[in-house]
Amino acid sequence: MSKVKVGVNKFFYAKQLTEDTASAAATYDSPVAVPGLRSVSREVESNTNTMYADNGPYETDTAMGDVTVSLEIAELPLSVQADLLGCTYDSTNKKLTRKTSDSAPYVAIMFEGNTADGGKRCVKLYKGKFAVPDDSYATKEENIEYQPESLEASFVALKNNQVWEDVQDFGKNDDDSAFFSSVLPA
Repeated sequence: MSKVKVGVNKFFYAKQLTEDTASAAATYDSPVAVPGLRSVSREVESNTNTMYADNGPYETDTAMGDVTVSLEIAELPLSVQADLLGCTYDSTNKKLTRKTSDSAPYVAIMFEGNTADGGKRCVKLYKGKFAVPDDSYATKEENIEYQPESLEASFVALKNNQVWEDVQDFGKNDDDSAFFSSVLPA
């Protein structure tokens, strides 16, 4: 069956509660669903080097570099921004306050890609930090132009097992709810 990508939805994030170490896995808060996912882009830098000997290529190796994820979401509630960026949110006054001392927490993210065969490809990245996004507004004209929110995060591998991402395929009628119910498998 075809696993050609045709859509994306179901964005979740979960804050990391305890740091992972070489001997212990991290723990995470319950995943939080954020509706309105428009796009996800993941870029992995890799560095390749070739050693030459005997007048030609002799050995080559590749090292993984930075992992960057970019999200576009229809709207990003202030409470979610506070969670992802380490800001303060006053729910009574519906006010987000940013300080220079804010520190974004490590989070895991999950999303579901849709495939041409009616199936799903679910992706989970385990340890990343989001950066404060750029923000802009434009006037409304005769042709409406939507202005979705964009976020960018950098991800690293977990210390205890070196895993940074899991990707799992589901068929058209398969239930993928367990994938999104917690960050780490039960």
